[in-house]
Amino acid sequence: MKNIVEAYGGQIGVTSRVQVGSAFEVSLPIQVPEGQVGQELQPSDGNESLRIILAEDDRVNQRLASRILEKIGHRMKIANNGREVMKLLGSETYNIIMMDANLPEMDGYEAAEAIRREHLQHDIPIVALTGGISEKDRARCLASGMNDYVSEPIQSDELRGVIDDLTRSRGT
Repeated sequence: MKNIVEAYGGQIGVTSRVQVGSAFEVSLPIQVPEGQVGQELQPSDGNESLRIILAEDDRVNQRLASRILEKIGHRMKIANNGREVMKLLGSETYNIIMMDANLPEMDGYEAAEAIRREHLQHDIPIVALTGGISEKDRARCLASGMNDYVSEPIQSDELRGVIDDLTRSRGT
């Protein structure tokens, strides 16, 4: 837990008393865009609500990304691995896939390649969610068929910017 909190720039503390219990205190920095304190965030650039597949196996990252996407007005289905992404694509139409590169069973790279190669929605924008984005990682994302990437821990402004760029360039 400490590693996750620190990865998001936060702090965790604990106080314990014998035979009474422990209290944990977690503080996380939350960035609110200037002028938007207390305001409901609307869908990016006035776009309609997008249907997004969020493929992430880490529960903390699922919750964080889901909250950000919901606050900017988008709807999503969660997949825990690449196989679940493929199954979702077979049942409904989506606007974007946001996918962890390192998923179990079928990772994000394999799933992106399979989508581009064999799926009816082969041109759907795919955004990699990845912890470390070196030049090698970036090249691997693009080579597998992903359109862009967002580094983890996910920042609201970065996620929103990538969605805006993809929807603007595709007219979604």
